[in-house]
Amino acid sequence: MDSEIQVYGTSWCGLTFRVREYLMKAQLTYEFFDIERDPKAREFVWAMTDGLLRFPMVVIEHQLVTEPTIAELQRVIDVHGIRPRQRRSRKDASLETTVESDNQHT
Repeated sequence: MDSEIQVYGTSWCGLTFRVREYLMKAQLTYEFFDIERDPKAREFVWAMTDGLLRFPMVVIEHQLVTEPTIAELQRVIDVHGIRPRQRRSRKDASLETTVESDNQHT
């Protein structure tokens, strides 16, 4: 998995929507797996929740959190030290480009 956070749920679930919205607003990178469209994701949720489809199910660095409140979700994120992705300013991006082009000429 590319991200430290994976969310398993459905597109119509209000709790899943709130979890995803919170992660997006917090600028935390996550992967979403729709258990209605992805059979492997659905099987994974069944296996992790004793045969019940309880969602959203969130996996944060191998720690499973089922139907979390936002406060519970944030506590687990904090325990694992996950931080928001850094936004790059245009100035930073242009400096990076300048450094890359300088390195090509040396």
